[in-house]
Amino acid sequence: MQAKANYQDSIPMPRSAIALPAMSPSTVFQTPFSVLDNTLFGAWTVTKALKNGRTQMDVVTEAGGVEQFGIGMMMFRLQDKGLLRSEDEAYHRLIEELPLWRTTDGATVAANRRTVLDHLRKIKLLDDGLPVRALKPAGTTPSATQVLEVTEEVTNVPVRDITSRRRSKDIVKARFMAMWVLRTVSGISFSVIGEHLGGKDHTSVINGVSQVDLRRKMIKATREETDRIADDADHLGIKSSMEILLRQSRLKLV
Repeated sequence: MQAKANYQDSIPMPRSAIALPAMSPSTVFQTPFSVLDNTLFGAWTVTKALKNGRTQMDVVTEAGGVEQFGIGMMMFRLQDKGLLRSEDEAYHRLIEELPLWRTTDGATVAANRRTVLDHLRKIKLLDDGLPVRALKPAGTTPSATQVLEVTEEVTNVPVRDITSRRRSKDIVKARFMAMWVLRTVSGISFSVIGEHLGGKDHTSVINGVSQVDLRRKMIKATREETDRIADDADHLGIKSSMEILLRQSRLKLV
């Protein structure tokens, strides 16, 4: 199975389908639309539609794409659960500060659930200690199968080797990356991660996740590889959730 690449939404839908909420003249949304980030603006319309009583099934048929739906749903749930004081304030800060986001190479950072959560933590609008399962809507996180598929695609290490007992350097590196993504993106427990990776002990998983955390701070290539696995896997998780909702919507129409 080919994983999604380069952040391209694979469920193209017309953004204009959602009725846009009225914009307050005092907000940052006064900025001309051409200079706003399309993903964040699309996500904002999804959040507003849900706040206005639209159902997930309604919104998924009108959303502008996978990342827009994923961020918009997440922001709605964060405020609904009282974890985010105001999604309007959060969106204003995100859109205003987006041009300042840069990778270590100076490139603009793409807007997705990882970068949005990272920035909300950085600007103290979100508690840094909240677990992944509390932050992302149920059913939208990537499965172990999806994470392993993307890990194979990025590292060129076959899934059968990642889940085996083999311990060559490249296999262990890929295995640790998969552990890290399953923990930090999918929120799976250490023991369950071990089960998905060939029956590894939970202490081995804790060690693997810690090793990647350390390497991400020190090694640029590790940070870039794990970010790509995390983002592509998360995209697949959101897309799967959207496809289920779209099937339900079609069944409802029949």
